[in-house]
Amino acid sequence: MRKLLFGLLAIISFCRASAQGVGIGTDKPDSSSILDISSVTQGLLPPRMTQAQILGIPSPAEGLLAYNTDRHKMVYYDGSKWRLVSDDTDIEIKVKDSYGGGVVIYVDSTKIHGIIAATANITFPSPGTYAWGCSGVSVATSTAIGTGQANTNAILAAGCAGTSTAAYLCNTLVSGGFNDWYLPSRDEFAKICGNVSLTAGNYATSSQGPTGSSIYYYQGSPCSFGGLGSKTDLLYVRAVRSF
Repeated sequence: MRKLLFGLLAIISFCRASAQGVGIGTDKPDSSSILDISSVTQGLLPPRMTQAQILGIPSPAEGLLAYNTDRHKMVYYDGSKWRLVSDDTDIEIKVKDSYGGGVVIYVDSTKIHGIIAATANITFPSPGTYAWGCSGVSVATSTAIGTGQANTNAILAAGCAGTSTAAYLCNTLVSGGFNDWYLPSRDEFAKICGNVSLTAGNYATSSQGPTGSSIYYYQGSPCSFGGLGSKTDLLYVRAVRSF
C-alpha cells in the first residue's frame, strides 16, 4: 500500500494541472491544450495493434488513434472506416494491394484474412522449372481455397521433400521478410489469375489429381486452368502465404 501511495504521489507531482489543462513534464501547459506533454528524451507511444485487432475494436469512436503493426503506420477511425493517417487510405486489405511480402490475391468475407502471392517465380536453386515429386505415391490433398498450406505439409510428410521439388521450395522460401510460404492449391492458384503477372508456361499446384501420379496445374500468361499433368513434369512454381 505504501508503494502504491508513493507511486500515485509521483504521478501527481509529475503532472501539473492548470485551469487550461494538464501538463506532463511541464508546469505550464499550453492554454489551447487539454493535455500538454513535454520531453526532449522520450516520445508518445500509442496503442500498438495488429490489423485484425484494430478492425475488431467494437464501436470505435470517431477520431480514435492506434498504431497498425501490420502496416507499420498510424491509423485513425473517421466514423465509418479505419484510415491511414499518412494518406487517408482505407486500411481494409483489398485484392491487388501490395501487402505482406507480395500481392493480395484473395480476401475473405471478414476483410481480415486472405492469401498473398509472391511477386516472382521461385528460381533457386536453379532458374526455371521444378517437379512435384512423389510420382506413384498417393497424397491426400484438397483443391479448395484455404487448403494449400495443409496440402504442402502433406506432400512433405509423404516424403516428397527433395530440395528441388515444388512444395519443398515454397516451404523453405524466404521472401519479402516472410518465411511461411506454401504451394497453392488448385483453387488458390485460380485467384492468382488476373492479379499477379505470370510467365507463359505451366505452373504447379499442391492439389493431387485422381491418381498418385497426376496433379492439377495452371497455365500462365494468359492464366487459365491447364488440367492434369504428371508429377514428374517440370513446372513453374509461384508461392503464396496466408494473412
